[in-house]
Amino acid sequence: MFKKFTYEDVSSHNQVKASVQRRIRQSIAEEYPGLEPVLEDLLPKKVPLIVVKCQNHLNLVVVNNVPLFFNIRDGPYMPTLRLLHQYPNIMKKFQVDRGAIKFVFSGANIMCPGLTSPGGVLDEEVDAERPVAIMAEGKEHALAIGFTKMSAKNIKAINKGIGVDTLHYLNDGLWKATSAMLVGIVDVGCLGAIVLSSWLMMNSDTRIKAIGLIGAGLNILMYASPLAALGTVMKNRSVEYMPLSLSLCVFLNGGVWTFYALLAKDPFLGVRVLLFVAA
Repeated sequence: MFKKFTYEDVSSHNQVKASVQRRIRQSIAEEYPGLEPVLEDLLPKKVPLIVVKCQNHLNLVVVNNVPLFFNIRDGPYMPTLRLLHQYPNIMKKFQVDRGAIKFVFSGANIMCPGLTSPGGVLDEEVDAERPVAIMAEGKEHALAIGFTKMSAKNIKAINKGIGVDTLHYLNDGLWKATSAMLVGIVDVGCLGAIVLSSWLMMNSDTRIKAIGLIGAGLNILMYASPLAALGTVMKNRSVEYMPLSLSLCVFLNGGVWTFYALLAKDPFLGVRVLLFVAA
């Protein structure tokens, strides 16, 4: 599924409405009850939720430019491996034997004998067409995420053919897709929309004021971004979650530009003063 995932696979991206965001949150909470205590941190209600549509009816759920979940058509949402490694007990697990590991790393589907031979482990409560984490004998973290083609009981009884379709595995295209890739997709699209709409729909004076206000607003959001970790800091009563270097650099950069705005009497730069006063 993600073996050769690249920019070209992205068809569109959209910030979903609040009602759609609630449905996605509810679906994820029902599928993964173990995530409920941290779901508010993963999918904050006040943070835009982006759905990136890709080829082959694939959808990515992106928050703060980080892909967290994916699904196919209207199927169940599945966590990315990076998220699963943070919360390893949220999914049902199958384990392959050592001999199957190299095939998993190449993106191959999981064959029944790899799950039933010595070293393989099945969770017999798993039905057909359900998402599962693929573990490996002797390995701590999941190697892949898949979708069962038959129930665990049938995998054990039939013991031939494909037991699990591999959708996402270590070092595939999604694993390698850094935040920068999705930032580029979202940011370039938003910037292009702002430039194009202001150029076509506004005269010169109105365009300058509108772009200035948009820029000032985005700067306020940027300078306030370290506060996104404040909830986690207060909940854990520890500042280890606060990005100190980012906070310091943002403060110094903002302070210098605020002083410049006062000297230049530039209202669009000066609006940042409000941010510092509020902070």
